[in-house]
Amino acid sequence: MERKRITCPETAHLEEIECERTQFGLVIQSCTRFDPAREVRCAGECARRLDRRERRTLGHDRDRVLIVYADAARTRAVAEQLSRVLAGDGFTVELADAGMDAAPPPEDYDAIVVGSPLRFGRHPRAIASYISEHRATLGAMPSFLYFVNHTGFANAAALRRQAGWWPTRAFGFVRIGWTPPDRVSDIALAIADEIPASA
Repeated sequence: MERKRITCPETAHLEEIECERTQFGLVIQSCTRFDPAREVRCAGECARRLDRRERRTLGHDRDRVLIVYADAARTRAVAEQLSRVLAGDGFTVELADAGMDAAPPPEDYDAIVVGSPLRFGRHPRAIASYISEHRATLGAMPSFLYFVNHTGFANAAALRRQAGWWPTRAFGFVRIGWTPPDRVSDIALAIADEIPASA
């Protein structure tokens, strides 16, 4: 556990935090802004800034991509293939299952990819909830959607009606077993092309 003195980005007051380094970045355990100190209830903007500064200092300032999916039996295989291709192209990629309530906020990433099955014109509640909660952020960053359904036809209109989000690009897959690896690679490269290069 580390102790640091920082200027809170929300209040501009000097605070002391206790933080722990994890493979996903800093986790704030306590902050003097909160009483009791262990009940941290903020957006964690200080952790995001500290993470970004540390990555730049260490020369690890690669673009970060989050792939959030729901209904793992249908969508995880596509997420894993996209992840491998994007990682091979120099991106840091993390996967998260929206159905497990473990998907991190998109603010910590340079781009987000959402994977969803489409059944009877609707997306799973976990995906619609995640998008509704983060709609403003998703609209301001490169964000992508892939569908897995029986036709492979990509139509983002249903998600726009359901959650109010319009992705940068949308792609459709017929179950991954029927999808040629070249198509997954082409889509991963199309996603990479839409992400602005880091300064």
